[in-house]
Order: sequence, then structure tokens, then C-alpha cells
Amino acid sequence: MSLEGTDDMSLEAMFSSLHDIHTAQQVTLSELNTKLEKMRFDMRVVDDKMKSELEENSLLSKELVYLSQEVSRLKTTVIEDQIKKIDQLTNEKYNELRKIEKLKNQNERLHHLKKEKTVATEVHRMKINEINYMFVDDSDFEKIDKQIKES
Repeated sequence: MSLEGTDDMSLEAMFSSLHDIHTAQQVTLSELNTKLEKMRFDMRVVDDKMKSELEENSLLSKELVYLSQEVSRLKTTVIEDQIKKIDQLTNEKYNELRKIEKLKNQNERLHHLKKEKTVATEVHRMKINEINYMFVDDSDFEKIDKQIKES
């Protein structure tokens, strides 16, 4: 490209125009660099926020696992306690039933002994009457007959 036919004014206008274009490009480049730095900063903020949220989620996940295990342990403990209470109540009821059965057996034995005593008392009374009858003379019979008739 040759500049021979152009006058100084034209050259200066071209130079000024090129300078203006260069300045505009510098300003645009500077603005783009500023926007790029702002975007990088925003990306670091977002990245830090995501890392923080990931750490928080990890901690929450660990806490959730711990709480789940704790709930499971507590359920197991409650069930074991209920089983122990049921066993204890069952043993108490079994012991009460055994006591009732013993009392029932004792009552039956007492009833049987009472019958035996009644029979023995009757036999004893009959023997006494027999013995008394042997020693009673005829006048005593008359008195006894008279007493029986009066009663």
C-alpha cells in the first residue's frame, strides 16, 4: 500500500481514525478483561458456595446416618425392654397361678380332712355310745327312753 498520493491531512485523519479505533479496542479489551475478572470472581464465589454446601450436605448425611442408627438402637432397646416386661409379667402370673393351684390343693386336702374328721368323730361318738350302752343298766334305759321321747 502506498501513501504517495495522499496529503498530510488525509494521513493525519487516517492516523487519527486508526488511533481512535485502537483506543476503542483498548477500552473494549479493558472492559472485556474487567468483565472476565468479575466472571472469574463470581465463579470462585459460586465454587466456594458449592463446596460449602457439599460439606454441609456431607455433614447432614453423616448426621442422618447417625440418627438413623440411633433410632434403630432405640427401637431395639424399647422392644427388648417390652420383652423383659412381658417375661416378668408372665413369670408373675405363672407364680400366681402356682400359688392358686397350691391353695386349691390345700383347700381340697382340708375338705378331705374335714370329712375324715367328721367320720372319725361319728365313729368315736358311736364307740362312746357303745361303751356307755354296755355300762347302762335297765333303769338307765328307761331314763334315756324318756329323754328321747321328751326331746
